[in-house]
Amino acid sequence: MAEEKIVTLNLRKKMLKVGGWRRKKVIVGKIKDYVAKIFDVEEIILEKKLSEKAFLNPLAKFKLKINKLDDKTVRVELIQ
Repeated sequence: MAEEKIVTLNLRKKMLKVGGWRRKKVIVGKIKDYVAKIFDVEEIILEKKLSEKAFLNPLAKFKLKINKLDDKTVRVELIQ
């Protein structure tokens, strides 16, 4: 049974505290921490488009669609 959630994650304060060269690492880390806390899973698969958006031109707010594939795996996609 696949569970699905749509959430908006505001990362503006986190982005302003770090330099531009570290933003992708911080953004991806915060997204993974948030998803792991909600779904209590071990493996988190991020969509390629989400990683590219975090690297090239980071947004302040990310609207995410989170699909739970099985007990230990979650897939995270970016909604535009």
